[in-house]
Amino acid sequence: MNQIFRLSLRPAGINSDVFNFAIVGFEGKDYTNLVKSREALIKAFYETSGLSEEIVEFGDVIWCGLYSPHIRMVDRFQIGRVLVAGGMLLTISLNVT
Repeated sequence: MNQIFRLSLRPAGINSDVFNFAIVGFEGKDYTNLVKSREALIKAFYETSGLSEEIVEFGDVIWCGLYSPHIRMVDRFQIGRVLVAGGMLLTISLNVT
């Protein structure tokens, strides 16, 4: 299986020595180990980026979490009087006087 990873690395703020990074990979990869272990997270960073410990030094890991998009799909938009509409949930405030 060909493993394709993407790594996004960006500063957490202006003139900051703290960085945010995201590792995105292929379907079927279990990322839960990366969240549980600092060492596993750092190892995955070095493997994915191709960088070495001499170039990137890790300090405290402030936050680590998994992101999983939830996609809802339907086969039909209307059955009888039931209609599925919209793309995003929006809150609209109407000022009626």
